[in-house]
Amino acid sequence: MKILLDVKKDSHKIYQELYKYPPVKYVTDFSYNNPIFRVVNKSINVSFYKNKGRVCHIFKRADLVHSVGRIVLNNVNYVVDLEHPIILTPNQRDYRFLVNSGVRNFITMQLKKEKCKFILPFTESAKKEFQKYFHDKELENKLEVVYPAHHSVGKIRIVNKEKIKLLFVGTKFHAKGGKEALEVFEKLNKKYDVELFFVSETPPEYIQKYSSYQNIHFLHDIPWDELETLYRTSDAFIFPLFQASFGVYLEALAYQVPVVTTDVFDIPEIIEDNKTGLNVHSPISLYGEGFISKWKTFNDFNEILKKTHFPEFVEEFAESVENLITNKKIQNRIRRNCYKVIECGKFSIKERNKKLKEIYSMACDNV
Repeated sequence: MKILLDVKKDSHKIYQELYKYPPVKYVTDFSYNNPIFRVVNKSINVSFYKNKGRVCHIFKRADLVHSVGRIVLNNVNYVVDLEHPIILTPNQRDYRFLVNSGVRNFITMQLKKEKCKFILPFTESAKKEFQKYFHDKELENKLEVVYPAHHSVGKIRIVNKEKIKLLFVGTKFHAKGGKEALEVFEKLNKKYDVELFFVSETPPEYIQKYSSYQNIHFLHDIPWDELETLYRTSDAFIFPLFQASFGVYLEALAYQVPVVTTDVFDIPEIIEDNKTGLNVHSPISLYGEGFISKWKTFNDFNEILKKTHFPEFVEEFAESVENLITNKKIQNRIRRNCYKVIECGKFSIKERNKKLKEIYSMACDNV
């Protein structure tokens, strides 16, 4: 059974974990390294299918293709995974495509074809979002939730420190709650000996605003070994975000860093409140009320976040972080649960690989 994983090895951390700890021995798709094939795929996407869907051609022979959020056009059997159905549209940052009848009809028609064996949402929330925009019984029968996974790094040894070390990691500053995380730090800094390691594309005005704080370390694009050290040595991961983000959560869980975050979209499935972290209700959510009606693009949403302040949310979030960092019992319980969910739970390599093997087998049997 030859399975081709349609993704570059240097892509998102979720897929790096799939390459390094695969359920089967994947066939390598060299088309990404071949300039001719790259031009062909790019031409396909910018020409006829520009405003229809996210599509590709596969150039390597295989019994089955595991496609990463792309509709496979040529005659090859495939499964496709997705974090959110917007990934299948021509532009992930223009949400109007999800309510465009032409786009939805094209995607529905393509996914209903026999060669598309399964559709693999990352979470139950992603599955519900797919069902919300694509009402079709045939497609519903193809849906199978497969949670991404992270390899176990073993139990992390806790070292008692004088300072309380907080960590924030997020690329999109406003959508990931960067402004709010800094405000939370300000509140905690008045009462506790804390330091914040802030890994993000931080706008210059915020670096300037907080330049007087010697205990805030603004970092950007740091190598993995440095980030790994931060995960291993942090007391809490603070993430007051408004747009879901899967990868860093798995890293935090793997390194058993207690997370304080929000309840947007599928986060409660990833960080379970009072079990693997603490959830604070978010006043706004990218995929929540206002999605498409109030903000039609990611830039619209980002602009709203830039202009809006959430003082009550920041206060509640700071209280949750304070509750965590002052209660060793809660910290230890969360750390134990984080270890379990990665070692043998739903985000373990074993569980993910077991589910994918079953899906691949069923897909190939149905050829």
